[in-house]
Amino acid sequence: MQFTVAPSLQQAPVRLGWIVYRDVTIGPSPQMVSGRLRLFQEQFFFEWDGRALREEEPFCTLDEHVSSFEQTPFFQTIDAIAHESWQTPSHSADDLTLLFNLQLRHPVIARPIETAPHVISEQILAEPLSTVQEHDASLVQLFFLPNVWSEEQQRAFLRQAGQFFFQIHGGTFEGYLSTGKTSFVTIDER
Repeated sequence: MQFTVAPSLQQAPVRLGWIVYRDVTIGPSPQMVSGRLRLFQEQFFFEWDGRALREEEPFCTLDEHVSSFEQTPFFQTIDAIAHESWQTPSHSADDLTLLFNLQLRHPVIARPIETAPHVISEQILAEPLSTVQEHDASLVQLFFLPNVWSEEQQRAFLRQAGQFFFQIHGGTFEGYLSTGKTSFVTIDER
């Protein structure tokens, strides 16, 4: 399986990372995940209290490079949280995806592996953050990683996110990072 990064995103101030999960078991979020999700939402709210998100980093930079950024589900979700509109727990995969969005402050998108787009363009940012269902056993998370981070920091974040997801869901995971030299990532099809 190959993922190609569209030219418009190659110019954006991000580097794309993927984590492919296989043989996972998704269900209701354990208390630890629900509690951490609530904590991260509250921290985000207090950090951004009264400030306009689109005028602050990293959101203003993303707004410059992504058309209609304020209309994306990512921005609308974090803006709602910044206005004390908490997101309620859904299921473990969705909740961890939202947690990663808050932690990273950049979009993280989750798709069942069967429906994951093979060409990654700005269009994916206009779609829901997650379309994963509890019955899905294989999925892909797409991370828009800050390009101000070193490659080592980006790989470390992917590794930590994958390990956390694995602790909750079991299965296996493999992380991938796009490089500045290529516009695609090839993922092992098992």
